[in-house]
Amino acid sequence: MIEIDGSHGEGGGQIIRTALALSAATGKPFRATNIRHGRQKPGLKAQHVAAIKALQKLCNATAIDATIGSETLEFYPKQIKSCTINGEVGTAGSTMLVLQSLLLPAMLVPRVKIKLKGGTDVPFAPQTAYINHVILPQLRKFADIELKLLRRGYMTAQGEIEITIKQKDPLPIELVEKGELQSIRGISHASLDLQSRTVAERQASGTKHTLPIQPRIETTYSQSETGSGITLFASFATKGEVSHLNPVILGASMLGKKSLPAEDVGKQAAEALVQEISSPGCTDKYAADQLLPFLAWFGGSYTATELTPHFHANKYAIEQFLPNTIGIEGNLIKKL
Repeated sequence: MIEIDGSHGEGGGQIIRTALALSAATGKPFRATNIRHGRQKPGLKAQHVAAIKALQKLCNATAIDATIGSETLEFYPKQIKSCTINGEVGTAGSTMLVLQSLLLPAMLVPRVKIKLKGGTDVPFAPQTAYINHVILPQLRKFADIELKLLRRGYMTAQGEIEITIKQKDPLPIELVEKGELQSIRGISHASLDLQSRTVAERQASGTKHTLPIQPRIETTYSQSETGSGITLFASFATKGEVSHLNPVILGASMLGKKSLPAEDVGKQAAEALVQEISSPGCTDKYAADQLLPFLAWFGGSYTATELTPHFHANKYAIEQFLPNTIGIEGNLIKKL
């Protein structure tokens, strides 16, 4: 039985999400204590419970104390199998965070299809466009993955996504040489009730005096509760050639706020992207930690613009299941 200290480092929910993924992948059970112990509302959140329920379908797992607010959890996985999973977070909890527990084990069987209802673009979680345009291009080295946004959800459980994962022969991550900036693209989105105020277009226009080159930003509106956001992604190439196998893509996102003009939402996203572009590294600070479990499992190396507390929380959780697998030299992360 692997023992996990949920209060390690920043003591956030990332430790549990990663432990669930690696437990299912390795078949090793774990016991976690002090889950999110230092947070204002400690214990498991709805997105953790949704991930546990989905994994119970994926690998016929048994879970003890898997309830919202529980500061302990025991998880006993069995064999992973191809299946279809329908899950609900039950709140505006992030469907993107639920996927962090499911993607790696789902890559280890021929085919898994997942439908999740919950938040798709919510605070303190990756936006759907960021996952689709920054993270999944890297994960397609390991499996064929298609993510569809069926319905956007900002602050309630109205959103819905569908993702299909098909197994294939994996290749290692190799993201070491950044190259030159080639393009900046983006998606600026808002709810339909904000269309008359051209919120999506104003978010996009807010980026243009900050970014180093002219971006191409798609604007879109959807039938959902009130909300908005923007995701930007910059592509790089070495010697003028974009690597389709190991694309270098840095991303940044910002959600709209009632107190923040739409133009400033776009400007803040652009400023965050410029900071990533100006830093050495082939993965932005969010991708650096999200890719770490896949590096530990499939191999390779990559450089990061920053190693955040989330990164170190991920590293701690991974090494409980796969000891001595991750090496760090400056901003270079590699599988040992």
